[in-house]
Amino acid sequence: MIHDDFVSFMRAVVLPRQAANPDHVRLDGALTGGSWEVVGRFMHGGRAWVVHADTHYEPLSIACVAAEAGMDPFVEQETARGLSLALTPELKARQRARHKYLYIYSWPQGDDPGAGRALSAPGGAETAAQPVSTAEPRIRPKIVCVFRRGDEILVGGHYDRVKDETFYGPPGGGIEFGEYSEETLRREMREELDAELADVTLLRVIENVFTHQGRPKHEIAFIFTARFVDESYYARDEIMGDEGGEPYPVKWMPLAHFAPGGPPLYPTGLYQLLSSGM
Repeated sequence: MIHDDFVSFMRAVVLPRQAANPDHVRLDGALTGGSWEVVGRFMHGGRAWVVHADTHYEPLSIACVAAEAGMDPFVEQETARGLSLALTPELKARQRARHKYLYIYSWPQGDDPGAGRALSAPGGAETAAQPVSTAEPRIRPKIVCVFRRGDEILVGGHYDRVKDETFYGPPGGGIEFGEYSEETLRREMREELDAELADVTLLRVIENVFTHQGRPKHEIAFIFTARFVDESYYARDEIMGDEGGEPYPVKWMPLAHFAPGGPPLYPTGLYQLLSSGM
């Protein structure tokens, strides 16, 4: 189903989902990672558009209020994924957080990965107005950036509730379609750490098959090293980043902390790579 306009899409798809999940930042409930999952379609400016599940609620809500007031909340722009909709500069300035994203793309008929799939609405009923991808899990290409401060590396902590495991990893993120890995590296470090990089070097590519929160995962990780242009980052023991609109602390920890018997450092094989002198 394609909704006649953006406000109709918001009322039928987004607002019920947001009411059912008031603590969620994004439509899919995740904090990070890209998604080609499609949650709905609507018409705007003579085109059909698809909304991906990694879109944040805040810019959607800002756009909806503006549209209900008779304004056109969007401008079209070319991106690595194709033609997309973004908030007008005036509306973008109203966002409270530094990083809140719209992932709304022009939909060429017959080229939509989420076409014809159903989504559970609040209460469990399925509705054709909210299609979603049910495809098999896909391989995820990503980048990881290793920053060094003497014998320390910059890492963030995570918790897998299924494994009851606290683990660590350097900052990174998913590679978008049409984007080279170094482009992803620089974009992600700007988005997460508000940082510019120098001396970027690709160390190795690591393939990693694992489970996270009970779900199978398969990643191809491009392992980079880089240096912060702003030397003040090295004077801070902890750096407060932004991951999907949520605070995300990363801190300097000794590489030796992740030796066998210590907490895991992911992706698997990263400790061995770094401790070998690379």
